[in-house]
Amino acid sequence: TKMIKASDILKIMLYVSNFIMLICSLTLLVMFALMMVNGKQYVDLTGQYSSLYMFITVILLSLTMLGASIFGCCGMANQNIRCLTVYLGVVSLMIVVLVTCGIVGWWKKDEAFGEIGRELKESLQDYEPGSTNEETKAWDDIQEYLHCCGINSTKDWNMVESYRDARTLKYPHSCKDPNGTGAYVDGCLLKISMWFRENLWNIGFVISGFVIFMLMSVCLVCMMIASVHSSTKYDVERTHLTRN
Repeated sequence: TKMIKASDILKIMLYVSNFIMLICSLTLLVMFALMMVNGKQYVDLTGQYSSLYMFITVILLSLTMLGASIFGCCGMANQNIRCLTVYLGVVSLMIVVLVTCGIVGWWKKDEAFGEIGRELKESLQDYEPGSTNEETKAWDDIQEYLHCCGINSTKDWNMVESYRDARTLKYPHSCKDPNGTGAYVDGCLLKISMWFRENLWNIGFVISGFVIFMLMSVCLVCMMIASVHSSTKYDVERTHLTRN
């Protein structure tokens, strides 16, 4: 009786764990969809294929989480060792991938900022004063929101023909400081890197929390598999004794 109660408790905990994973996968998809609708142009400023790479990453992660939750629920409902083993393998792989990506991202962050700077330089040359194209709107919004001007300074706007040949204003109106008479001093690359570094711990806590959650799920599945094995062994031994 104690074994049955322990098994039932494990089932409930794993059902809750899989439900949370299902909600996380759907939430990730919804948040990504909203971000692409409202801010795709800002993502594209950091690279020509940034949106595509992010789309592939989010879809793969969401589908993996969804598939894992389905295998987990099927394995628990039928006490199927194969489904539980697949769930265990998928979740373990996700843990390895997340930890690896976190370490590599931290190690290569300076190189990433360098690449973002190169991409910003290319997008800056597509800026058209008075235009409503995505690059122009994105640059204006970023400069106004982050209180920055150009990539590293106002001099970067010399790459744009309209400002290089201008006699008066050498940068867009979005560079102007409303509280002063000139332009914002800091470049946008510096402000982006500052924002990232300020939120780095928050990002790390979110990833760490999710990894801990998945580690708990792995432990629960291992306990569930052991419980199923014990129950099967007990049934086999009882059947053998009954026959004798």
